[in-house]
Amino acid sequence: MAYTLAIENVTCYKDKGRIVYRGEFFSSDIEKLTVIKRFDDPKGGYQRPRKESKCKDYARYLQDPLGFVTPVLLNAQGNWKFTAYDRLKPNFGRLVTNGRASVIDGQHRLGGLELHFKETSVTLNVPFVAFHMLDLNEEMELFDTINSKAEGLKKALLTYLEASKNEMSQLAVDLATHQDSPFYGYVSLTGIRSKQMQTNLDTLQRAMVAIFDKGKISSLTYDEKLLSAKSFFRSIAKVWKNEWNDYKNYKLRHVLGLFALSYVAKDVLNDCFNYDTRKLDEGAVYELIWNMKDFDWSKQGSLQTISGYAGSNYIAKDLLEKAYTAKQM
Repeated sequence: MAYTLAIENVTCYKDKGRIVYRGEFFSSDIEKLTVIKRFDDPKGGYQRPRKESKCKDYARYLQDPLGFVTPVLLNAQGNWKFTAYDRLKPNFGRLVTNGRASVIDGQHRLGGLELHFKETSVTLNVPFVAFHMLDLNEEMELFDTINSKAEGLKKALLTYLEASKNEMSQLAVDLATHQDSPFYGYVSLTGIRSKQMQTNLDTLQRAMVAIFDKGKISSLTYDEKLLSAKSFFRSIAKVWKNEWNDYKNYKLRHVLGLFALSYVAKDVLNDCFNYDTRKLDEGAVYELIWNMKDFDWSKQGSLQTISGYAGSNYIAKDLLEKAYTAKQM
C-alpha cells in the first residue's frame, strides 16, 4: 500500500549526476516510508533477514542520553517528488512520498527505531540520505561497497547474490536449496548460522571449486557437475549417517571435513565418470566411499589435533588410501 506523506525541510542536490535528497522523517512513519528487499524476494532483492536481537540492542541504545540516531541510506525508487519552497532557493523544500523507499543501509537501525517507538511512544527524527532512483543492480553494488569488510555474513550472502554469474556459486546454492541434496537445511545462505545450519554458503562454494575448478573433471557440463556432487555427498551422508547429522560431535560437515571430502570427490568422481557415455557410475562411487567407512570423524578421536588445509589434505590421503586399497583386495 502506498502512503502519501510530506517531508519538510529537505535538501535536494546532485552527486555524480544522481539526484539525492537529504532530510529527516519521523520514526513513527518508518513502516509507511521504507521497505526491505530481502535476498529471497522473487521480485529481486539482496538484504539479509533482519536480526531482531540487533534491533533490540539499538532500541536500548536509543534510550541512553548519548544514543544518537545516525543517517540511513535509501533508494526512493522514483516514488518521491521534490518541490522547492522558493525559486531563489531551488535546493530546499518539500518531499512528497507516493510509495516506499528501499533501504540500502540501516535496516537494523530502522528496526530499532520502530521498536523504540512502540515501547515508548516517543517519536524521534530519523536522518536520511535518499537517491531519487537507482535500479536493483546499482542498489546491490552500493550495498556490496558499504558491506565489503563484513565477515561471514557478507561472504555467504554475496555468494548467493552472484550465483547467476558464477557457476561454482550456483552449484553451492543448488546443493543448499534442492530437497534431494543432503545439504538441504544444513547451509546458511546469509551467514547467519543456527543450531542446524552450521555451514556457510561460501564454504560450500569453495568446496565446489576444490572439486570442479581444474583438471579433466572441469569439462563436465553444469548439470553433470550438479548430479555428480549430489551423488557423491548422498553416498557420504548414507555411509556416515550419524556423523553427517551430528555436527556437534563429529567433524564430517565442518570445514576440515568438507574440504577433505572435496579433495576425495575430485579423484572419485573423475574415476567413476565415463567421459564417452557422459554417465556417472553411482554404484562405483558408493562402493569407494563404503571402503572408507571405518574412518573416525569424532571430535574426540584422532582429528582432535588436526586443522586447516594441511589437515584436510592429510585426511583426504588417508580416505583415498582406504578406498582404493580395499578395492584392490
